[in-house]
Amino acid sequence: MFEVVSYIFVVILSTAIPPFVAVPLELAAPSKFGLPLAFIYTLFGNIIGAVIGFLIARKYGWVVIERLFHEHHVAKAKKIAEKYTFWKITWTRMLLVSLFDVLSWAAGLTAISLPMFMVSTLISNIPIVVIILLFGNSINISYALMGWMSVGILIVSIYLVYMSLKSKSKAEASVAKKKL
Repeated sequence: MFEVVSYIFVVILSTAIPPFVAVPLELAAPSKFGLPLAFIYTLFGNIIGAVIGFLIARKYGWVVIERLFHEHHVAKAKKIAEKYTFWKITWTRMLLVSLFDVLSWAAGLTAISLPMFMVSTLISNIPIVVIILLFGNSINISYALMGWMSVGILIVSIYLVYMSLKSKSKAEASVAKKKL
């Protein structure tokens, strides 16, 4: 039972927090839980994680965007968000699978309701979950090895984000010095 809860929790985190990736674990899930249960656990985790990202963006998204960007860009973003309908969100998330978690946050900035977002998440998530799990089932890889790969990917992702933010703050400091 602990393994099931842990797996679902990791899938939730990977969907709610964009730099974190659980695909290696998802590949190994069929060998650990069997294909039908791996499908249910993965889909459940992805939906809950997407909803968390959606709700955070719904509550704080525009506040953060308004602080980070010029009002002209914010107005433009709001116009784009108004145009995103259920099917546009669903197809965008289905076609841009690598941005699935980021697009969950972006959907929180639109007018789509939470129940419709959940249905969109279900529809857009089923094809990729099936592909990942079927592929993982066919190669039958070690669950422990894939867990360590997920941790490694997380560490590298955090490091890259840190370095990016660090270089951005140095660039901003040099621009501020030039203005003086």
